[in-house]
Amino acid sequence: MEKNRIYLQTFSDAMQKLRTVENQLKRVFEENTGMSLTRFQILCFVKDYGPTTQAKVAEYVGIDPAAITRHMKILEEKGYIKRERNENNGREIKVSFTKMSKEKLAALHASHKEAFEGKDKAGFDAGGCSVMASISEDDIRQLMDALSLLEEKIKA
Repeated sequence: MEKNRIYLQTFSDAMQKLRTVENQLKRVFEENTGMSLTRFQILCFVKDYGPTTQAKVAEYVGIDPAAITRHMKILEEKGYIKRERNENNGREIKVSFTKMSKEKLAALHASHKEAFEGKDKAGFDAGGCSVMASISEDDIRQLMDALSLLEEKIKA
């Protein structure tokens, strides 16, 4: 019985650590990009798969319809996306990428690359990138594998 209690405590500690690190990474990401990680993911998805529906974006990002509407409204107000009702289905909202969002993502990717190379001329805080640069691609793959395994176990 003691072994189960210790395992449960260890698992709980790991989940707390995961939540803490996630919050720290989101903060660093937003400080360095001027955009929340969720909005960045939305823009990347719309760039790669758009024009698409708001519902598909919400499913990809993993947030509820009310939350996606709030994010979309902000992105639209900033000129990063264009939303319009589907003529064939009035309940469906189509989302498309704008020239401004293409430029924003290109600038973010360029700044990120420069910071990794130590040439931070585009105003991107290299300190934020140094966190990511200090983790090997193999370590990231191992983390992704562990998280995917956990996700599989939860869904089973």
